[in-house]
Order: sequence, then C-alpha cells, then structure tokens
Amino acid sequence: MRALLEEALDRVQSICSVRGQAEHFALFVGRYFSKAGDPPSWKTLGAPYGLDEKTARSRAETAAQHFRGVLRELLRREVETEQDVDQEIATLLALM
Repeated sequence: MRALLEEALDRVQSICSVRGQAEHFALFVGRYFSKAGDPPSWKTLGAPYGLDEKTARSRAETAAQHFRGVLRELLRREVETEQDVDQEIATLLALM
C-alpha cells in the first residue's frame, strides 16, 4: 500500500508541476500527509504563500481531486471491480 501511495503522490506532483500548481501540491501534502499529530491549520499552511484559509483549502482541494483520480486509476489495475476500488480506498483512508 505504501508503494501505491508513493506512486500516486509522484504522479500528482507531476500533474501539478505541468499545470503550474506546485503550490497546490505543497498545500495538499502539508495538510493530508503531515507527520505531526494534528494537521496544520489552513491559515498556517497558506501563510508562506500569502494565502488566506479559504484559498489555501481550495488549492489543496484541487490537488486532492488529482490524487483521488490517480489513486482510482492505480487501484483499478490491482482489483477486479469498482466496489473493490472503493473498499481499497476506504482501507487506505482508515490507515491515514
């Protein structure tokens, strides 16, 4: 599972880079893949980029949409049905 997540993150980083959304990716990773206990606030994450909370959240959500799409694509290769994809995603989210 870890390798799958790493591949998904690599692909999303590439997508964001090509689209000029490196900031979006950084906000997404900072919020959802933070190694600290509780994720940082949107205000804290947006501050280095001069963004308010709403804009930081919106940009991270753009990257999150890319992530969901890539993750679904990768999981479809591993499982047999769309229901299995949904189950694998639920399992991954529970681990995070």
